[in-house]
Amino acid sequence: MHLRSVFKIVAMLTVVATLAACEDSEERAERYYQSGLTLLEEGDVDRALIEFRNVFNLNGAHREARQTYARLVREQGKMREAYGQYLRLVEQYPDDLEGRVALAEMAFASQDWDEFDRHSAAALEAAPDDPRVKTLAAAAEYRKAAVANDEPARRAAFAQVETLIKDQPDNAILQQIEIDGYVRDGTYSKALEAIDRALEKQPDNRSFYNTRLGVLARLEDNDALETQLRDMVTRFPEDDAIKETLIRFYMSRKESDKAETFLREIADPKAEEPELYLALLRFIGELHGNDALMTELDRVIAEVPDSALYRAMRAGLVFQQGDRTQGIADMEAIIEGAEPSAQIRRTKVALAQMLLQTGNEVGARRLIEEVLAEDATQVDALRMSAAWQIEADDTDGAIATLRNALDQAPQDVAAMTMMSQAYLRAGNRDLARDFLSLANDSSGGAPTEAVRYARFLSDEKRFAPAEQTLVAALRTSRDNPALLAELGRVYLLMDDLPRLKQVVATLKNVEDDAAKRAAAGLETALIERESGTDAAIAFLEESSQDWENELVATSATIRARLLGGDNAGALQTAQTALAEDPQNPERRSLMAATQAATGDLAGAEATYRDLLKDQADKPRLWLELIRTVGAQGRTDEASQLVADALAANPAAPDLLWAQAGNMERDGDIDGAIKIYEDLYAQNSNSVIVANNLASLLANHRDDAESLERASTVARRLRGMEQPAFQDTWGWIAFREGNIDDALPVLESAAKGLPGDPTVQYHLGRVYEEMSRPDEAAAQYRKAVELAGEENVTGPIADARTRLDSLKASTPQEAAPGQGAPAEATPQQAEPAETAPQEAAPEEPKPEE
Repeated sequence: MHLRSVFKIVAMLTVVATLAACEDSEERAERYYQSGLTLLEEGDVDRALIEFRNVFNLNGAHREARQTYARLVREQGKMREAYGQYLRLVEQYPDDLEGRVALAEMAFASQDWDEFDRHSAAALEAAPDDPRVKTLAAAAEYRKAAVANDEPARRAAFAQVETLIKDQPDNAILQQIEIDGYVRDGTYSKALEAIDRALEKQPDNRSFYNTRLGVLARLEDNDALETQLRDMVTRFPEDDAIKETLIRFYMSRKESDKAETFLREIADPKAEEPELYLALLRFIGELHGNDALMTELDRVIAEVPDSALYRAMRAGLVFQQGDRTQGIADMEAIIEGAEPSAQIRRTKVALAQMLLQTGNEVGARRLIEEVLAEDATQVDALRMSAAWQIEADDTDGAIATLRNALDQAPQDVAAMTMMSQAYLRAGNRDLARDFLSLANDSSGGAPTEAVRYARFLSDEKRFAPAEQTLVAALRTSRDNPALLAELGRVYLLMDDLPRLKQVVATLKNVEDDAAKRAAAGLETALIERESGTDAAIAFLEESSQDWENELVATSATIRARLLGGDNAGALQTAQTALAEDPQNPERRSLMAATQAATGDLAGAEATYRDLLKDQADKPRLWLELIRTVGAQGRTDEASQLVADALAANPAAPDLLWAQAGNMERDGDIDGAIKIYEDLYAQNSNSVIVANNLASLLANHRDDAESLERASTVARRLRGMEQPAFQDTWGWIAFREGNIDDALPVLESAAKGLPGDPTVQYHLGRVYEEMSRPDEAAAQYRKAVELAGEENVTGPIADARTRLDSLKASTPQEAAPGQGAPAEATPQQAEPAETAPQEAAPEEPKPEE
């Protein structure tokens, strides 16, 4: 036989064998699938799942097996695995409606709106008439309208939901929107009915209970509130937020004994999961102090001597009371030689937190790694790991870590708050807001969470929902100073003076120093709004003796006089205060600040130099002296003062900041970047440090790595309204090729910083890239005229070159009203403070 014929026969046999093997594996996979279905009919779900996994080993594209397996693990509550299985399904079969609907529903439940939009849109394209898809479309419309505060659109979408839920009464998405709609509309009786219907189907759905609490609070039905809270404490024994809400409720009604009695009735220190007893311990500490808590801990340790948990709490209390070395030693003794267990892992996390507070981050990370190696779902360890990821700008990693934590503890308020921080760092303000809202709801409107969420809302000028959040929180934390102070701030921003007066009156009646300070501050602002600056000053002077810190009132009076143009009166007030105690450093510092603000720079300089003779370790005094000397035009001397100040305070962030500014002015951009990188490593949460670092990288370096670094650092600036931040983010977006994103941001920045030549140049570059030569030329002309003839820096030199190249299509003379004003001058740096400050030094200005 010819050799070629032999090869043909062998090839044919190989193909036949391969086909036979494929057919055999598919047949075997189908047999496993049918076996799994049989086991399902018999009710043996666990063995059925094993059979379906055998299917995937032989045929990973078996559609029906993947659908069934994903549905089963979802029904078991394994949402992460179910989500992954459905994702695999739609990757293989993009038109799979069941997979798209399931993914959209799970994304809605976890507040992952990008994923919800993606999968609901795919489902709508595949089957727009399917009832489940109509539900997804209505949910998308409702959420879009709610986020945009578009009430007509929201009500239209809500009407559609009310129609759909008649045929799908058990649909979780429709239930949530129905409840939300009734609450937003203020039809609370209908909201309660809808919540109760939902709870019949999902009796352990914590979010429904949270909403029900909020409705009862709005109805001011205190008896029903108490009954539900007590029921929730026993229904969800591991949920600390509920216990804290109940305690706040009792305390707001001055029923502390009732709260303690209730906790002692239900708390068992010997329980396998003694969460209720831990709540009692926290309550004892908050109400009776650390000595009472230590006594209780000693008692329970004698009763349960083998409990690592109570011993760890005692060690933590020792640490908290100031004996850090002993507290850490006690904690290490608990861990040493102990067998792995949930309690030991919690102890390791507590020790890691101690080590972190003492600066031993390496030791803390090692302990967290050990905990997660033993239990990858330990929530406290996951939160600490996520915090490090956020600091390192690994927001994707942090979000994944926190989703894992929330899978284990869906109502974990701290994890939700951190999720908001991660999304904010990533520049996604919508999701950041959503998770602050969830944290507030899950905490039962706790003061800290309510104030944080309300501040976020009011910063976005969403005053009505901010007010609603605070009012709802006050129903279970009546007379809380923080809540009342924030509510007063919201009313001040709304210019709602009648309700501001009510808040001030309430604060005055609260026996708390913080409440009295807040009342005084709000009342001063109120008087100034109604009667002018002079009346506000008179109020401050009359009430200063009643303030806890008279000097704070004096400082406020001086500031008010300066703002009103009464320099002589401000100086007289400072002199009077100093005469009462001439050697008091705070009063001397106040005098120096007033001298500087009223133009007596030489006098201020002398006072600051005298203060620094005995207080060279005070960076703020150095900064004030540096500003005062710099304001007199002695820039070289000011630079030397920065060096002198750093010699005395080598790690002071504000002084390093000043040094970076000097380096940038002198053209040492690499040196300035190095300082900003160091400052960012110390505190990556500082938005202004992030802005300046990103701005220098984007403006002065051309390599891809630096641009990527700038983009990562600056993501949080997206959506912010401060012009300097808009310029940084917009310029980075332009350099990355996102012209459409860059245009509106840089237009806003150029309008907000009309005297900054570099900002005008940036906008010109965008116009030129978009083939708008006339507008580009106008921007370049502004930049050149603002910078002046002597400015030959990179951006301005480039602006001159580009302007010359555009002359053919741009008029030589600007038309009236175009270009820079006739007397335009380069934007000056911010002046020194115009009013004395008693707080920490102001954060440096953003890079402009």
